[in-house]
Amino acid sequence: MMEPVLSRAFDPFDPLLARFAESQIETAWWVFFVMVWNALFLSLLVYDWKVSGRIHPVTAGGYGWFCILWAAIWFF
Repeated sequence: MMEPVLSRAFDPFDPLLARFAESQIETAWWVFFVMVWNALFLSLLVYDWKVSGRIHPVTAGGYGWFCILWAAIWFF
């Protein structure tokens, strides 16, 4: 669901990446995409820790599910 939003956020990098091969641009896009999602989940973990002093199970489960899916996509 966030891919269209992140695609627009990645657009300003296009002029910088114009001299690279298409495969390198695709790799840069996926690194950017994964970093943004990781930052989102890490901010949720920090928020939970600061507010309640513990990590909520739904936050940990969501982040774990995200990591499992990305590992499956990456390796298969």
